[in-house]
Formats: sequence, structure tokens, C-alpha cells
Amino acid sequence: MREHTLAYRVMKDNLPRNIKKERLNKIQKAMDEIQIEKYRAEIGKTHLILIETKSKKSDIELKGFCDNGMRCIIPNTIKGREILIGEYVAVKIDNVISQTLKGTPIGITSINEFYKK
Repeated sequence: MREHTLAYRVMKDNLPRNIKKERLNKIQKAMDEIQIEKYRAEIGKTHLILIETKSKKSDIELKGFCDNGMRCIIPNTIKGREILIGEYVAVKIDNVISQTLKGTPIGITSINEFYKK
């Protein structure tokens, strides 16, 4: 229990540690299942991505975040042109790996251009 809380001072910790761990594992598993469903629902959609950095796992990929806050990995070129960190890119989501979207860049854009469509 957390110190400096009313529960710590008033209540008795009467649950065995193994039951606490089991309950926590069930909650985490349910959360993971819900999250992967949310990510899979993005497949086929087009999002605006702000490119923030190179991918940790590949020199030919970039990492950014979608307009919905989800992490996305894309190739570092589009039609032979290198995509730069800080650029906005329209991306079609193709796949989900763990808690990361993978997509295909459609074009370099701006916030205004993307949302005019």
C-alpha cells in the first residue's frame, strides 16, 4: 500500500501478494487487448504524421506520431525524395506491430493542406 494515504493508516493489507499480482496481470492483459484492437482499427486509414526521429531499429525508417497520438514508423523516402525530421507526411496505415503503426507515405504536406481534403 502507498504510504501517506488514508488507506495506509486505516485499512489492513489483507490480500496475499500472489493474488494482487494475479489481479494486476488480468487488468494488464485486458488493457493490452483493448489497445491492440484500437491500433488495428487504424489499418487502412490515412493520418498526418509529424516526423520526429530516425527509427531505433532501422536506418531506412523514420518514427513520428500520428494526429491521434499513436506512434508510427514509415520508410525514410517518398518517390525518391528523402523525408526530413520535422516534416509533416500524409501516411496510409498498413500494419500494426505491438503498439506501433506502420505506414506508407503518401506525400509531404502541411497541417492546413492535410485537413482541407
